[in-house]
Amino acid sequence: MDHSYQYTSKTNSGNRPYVKTVGTGTLDPQHIKPRQFNVEYGETTEINKHWVQNDAFLSHWMNAYTLIIPDGEYFNTRIIRERIDEIQSDELKQRVKGLVAQELSHGKAHSKFLKLLESQGYNTSVFFAVYRFISFKILEPLSTDNTKLAFIVAVERINELISEITLKSKVLDDAPASAAILYKWHFAEEIEHKSVVFDLYHTLSGNRLLLAYSTMLCYLVNIGFLFLALIMLSIQDLSLFKKTFWLRGFRYFLTKEKFLWKVSVGCAQLLKKGFHPSQTDNLQLAQHILNGPVIQVAAEDGISPSTAE
Repeated sequence: MDHSYQYTSKTNSGNRPYVKTVGTGTLDPQHIKPRQFNVEYGETTEINKHWVQNDAFLSHWMNAYTLIIPDGEYFNTRIIRERIDEIQSDELKQRVKGLVAQELSHGKAHSKFLKLLESQGYNTSVFFAVYRFISFKILEPLSTDNTKLAFIVAVERINELISEITLKSKVLDDAPASAAILYKWHFAEEIEHKSVVFDLYHTLSGNRLLLAYSTMLCYLVNIGFLFLALIMLSIQDLSLFKKTFWLRGFRYFLTKEKFLWKVSVGCAQLLKKGFHPSQTDNLQLAQHILNGPVIQVAAEDGISPSTAE
């Protein structure tokens, strides 16, 4: 029996987002299946500028993640699709196709959230000019096919680590449900398919020196882009100049969530002989999201769940 979870708003007025997800609620890393996530935020007033715990730093950090996702997911899926015909294993090919479908859904959903941020007055043009020039005019043309694939291995590892850190910290639990659902769903699927690109790379290449180079490059580039987006967003509402912003950032990166330490160690693990992403113990976080708590959070905020067979 295949269960699909649907979240539909009781009202679809101009100041309330409409959120609907359809797909299997069961996590299965060996059988990656896409879940459609249709979000219409409209002119919502439910999501304010500091929507994560009314905290400027946390809100802009999550917003910064949204800024890098649409182009990043498009790049990932484009490169992976170019290599699908090289896959001999039917099982791996199906997992790869499932990952591509999930990643495309992530990009589309975050694009809509990005439009919401822009409707709140945030100007993202400078960020995207820098981001796209470095990514697609400099780095991509200088990379071989296997380098790009190795780079995506590192991207997926960083996404998994961000997902684990965020879900464990529970910073999204008190956020507006329509925004929290987007991130929790995305993070759950990042954990679910964390091994797919790793397996693809080691099937088609497996060069550890190339992976080491690409991981270091990805770490510097992706963290750099996140910091750039964070600064460009926070400077526009002047939160960058407040002491509370810097104190929360210090705690997030170094003392409480320990983001920089955890991501650094996690990326280094990619280079350890015998390491496989399946060894990281975080699937319960994703299963926890896909099996119901997001539904409960949504229901409390006026979005009612239904289960369809």
